Amino acid sequence: MDIVDTLILALVTGVAGFFGSYANTRAKNLATKADFDNLKDQLSQNTTVVESIKSQFSNKSWVSQQVWVKKQEAYEDILQNLLHIQKYVNHQWDDYQDYEYVNYLYHISIESEFEPEEVDKATKYYEECNKRLQFNRENKIDERLKTSSINAVNHIFNLISSKAMYLDPEVEKVISGLKFVVFYDSSEADDKASHYRAVSKVMTETLEKVQDIARQELRIT
Repeated sequence: MDIVDTLILALVTGVAGFFGSYANTRAKNLATKADFDNLKDQLSQNTTVVESIKSQFSNKSWVSQQVWVKKQEAYEDILQNLLHIQKYVNHQWDDYQDYEYVNYLYHISIESEFEPEEVDKATKYYEECNKRLQFNRENKIDERLKTSSINAVNHIFNLISSKAMYLDPEVEKVISGLKFVVFYDSSEADDKASHYRAVSKVMTETLEKVQDIARQELRIT
């Protein structure tokens, strides 16, 4: 083979090598682009899924917040009305004690019943009790507080009915027991002092129970 043939062979081989290398590089580039496009599609799909999940969680979180607010408002309303009832219960007990004290001192001689240093104190307390009793009668405090308590109980039960989906069913049971005790006719009680003490105890226990339920429902520590 002469020098010309050798040069031609080298040229052909070089060109073939160039085109072979070009073809391989082109194929790799095409493959890389296809992979990249595929990866973009997957990332786009994943992003859509992630955004969808985030949206679902956001919606659930918003709903949970709204439910919590409804619960909080309902329990706050119930507790405020229970305090109205407690005011009536406390008034009954205080009024009864004032009446008993005045009635007791009215039928005895303060000077003979108390030590000299206690006479002025007993007399002053007698006058205070008598003044409170008179004020309560003239202003019909008992009737007004009783009416307020009845309205409070009715409001609570209407609230329990309308907000049942947000409230623990135990609340209705607890307050139903209170309603019976508070509005029991005290004139039928053999021992009025024991009756009013029992009512006061039930009132306190009811408030504590509802507060405990509210704390659990609202996750307040």
